[in-house]
Amino acid sequence: MRYRPFRSLTFWLGVPGLLFLLWAWADSMRYLSAASYDAEFRLADGDTSIRNRSISNQGGDVSLTWSWPDSSGYKLLSRKFHSKQRKIYETKDWLPLPAYLVIRNYPGTIYYNLSIPHWFLLLCYGFAWTVLMLFQWLIVKRIKAGQLALEEGAHPAS
Repeated sequence: MRYRPFRSLTFWLGVPGLLFLLWAWADSMRYLSAASYDAEFRLADGDTSIRNRSISNQGGDVSLTWSWPDSSGYKLLSRKFHSKQRKIYETKDWLPLPAYLVIRNYPGTIYYNLSIPHWFLLLCYGFAWTVLMLFQWLIVKRIKAGQLALEEGAHPAS
């Protein structure tokens, strides 16, 4: 008896994740979707700055952006959460490269940006999904080999 992946629970539990990643990739080519959390704080020297954490989906990649105060002494003043979505009119490349940026353009704050392309997320997801299905196939193969060995042991050949 053959192993049929479409009869596997691992296969069917992986399909929604794959469809979501494909939809997110296509959506990122038409729309900018972003959610962010901003916290305003006062540095030890009296200057005011903003700490930001955001995630955005645009132009074929997912971008994680965050900032961190450069000094150790600061006091939190206010917090805000907001989200936005807008249509993108310029054309983007479907296969962008991964990127990591560190920018220090404001005194007392360092900005970080990590961009992960959707093709890379799909590749990682597909690899993990395939490994799980191969693991399940090996388990089924061993169980069937054990059952066959038990059947042959119960009925020795004459």
